[in-house]
Amino acid sequence: MMWRLLQDRKVSHSRGLAVDDALARCALGNSTALRIYTYQPCVLIGRFQHVLDEVHLENCRKLKSPVNRRPTGGGAIIMGPDQLGIAISVPSDSIYSQSKYKCFMQQFSKGIIGAMDFFGIRAEFQGKNDLTVGGRKIAGLGMYSSATGGKLFHASILLDLDIEFMLQVLKTPFQKLADKGLKHVSDRVTTLSREIGPVTASDVQKAIVAGYENAFDTNIVSDNLTEEEINLADQLQREKYETNQWVFGSQTAVRDEIGHCRLPTPDGTIEVSAIVANQTIKSVTIYGDFIASENAVLDLESSLRWHSRDATQLNQTIEASMEKNGKSWNDMPAALVTKAVITAIDSTGTNSPHPCFALERRQ
Repeated sequence: MMWRLLQDRKVSHSRGLAVDDALARCALGNSTALRIYTYQPCVLIGRFQHVLDEVHLENCRKLKSPVNRRPTGGGAIIMGPDQLGIAISVPSDSIYSQSKYKCFMQQFSKGIIGAMDFFGIRAEFQGKNDLTVGGRKIAGLGMYSSATGGKLFHASILLDLDIEFMLQVLKTPFQKLADKGLKHVSDRVTTLSREIGPVTASDVQKAIVAGYENAFDTNIVSDNLTEEEINLADQLQREKYETNQWVFGSQTAVRDEIGHCRLPTPDGTIEVSAIVANQTIKSVTIYGDFIASENAVLDLESSLRWHSRDATQLNQTIEASMEKNGKSWNDMPAALVTKAVITAIDSTGTNSPHPCFALERRQ
């Protein structure tokens, strides 16, 4: 079945989100719609986050960067001309609408992976909702199911990233290491411009369209919003995305907590930061002055994302990752890494932010 292509540039935070929401709600019986767009500079938090945990509101006001809440989950991000937004509305009668979360995310990430291939970049789906290049995050993904049964796939692709600005508006553990924050984010995040040099949003958009046409064996044709979609988007913008109740409301009873561990070993000091929500580990970052390959550390961090905090399962996962990477750990005992990770997790107890492009990375 043919897909619709919708394009926007420099939309406001409330309008961009309202249109995506309307597309998902109106998807019943309609063809799949691919929307590719950029925002005016803003901060968007995930549906289940707390604004005050995630955002430096005073800095946002000074920098004139408005804040809003997505209908999809995931972490806090900055959006603007250098971050390309992708939204795909999937009708309730589509064969994909019944897919489980991870299968759905993997399926709809294929178009972006195909677009990266066009530029000679090898991207892969990792963890729960990341696309990475060489272990570094280049896109974040999210999903939302509407009351009508339609689904919304969200993605933000980094054409470029002003890391200094991001650290000004988003709360991260890096604020405690101000002199190192830029480097640590840079080590864990990449962009299209970093991988291949300057690239335009127009060129990337063409690649994305081709990527989805190949991945889903479909034709994607330029289209406009229907009158029904426009009217619903107007209503949602006014009654939802421009209200303090939506933006600042608490969307979840489970708060993130952060824990740390610094463990001296004969092979160097291991430092670990962990973000935990109840019994689930959202992310682990591992750093220190021990010697190991960066890819080995990235692989372990990725394997612990959205992991149970059960000590037995943690030990098994850490041993498996370290065994897979073998000599890259330079004989660092898995037992010591496990001890550092579990100690960091057990020390959680302080509310922590969880921005999309920072917390799963090193401090």
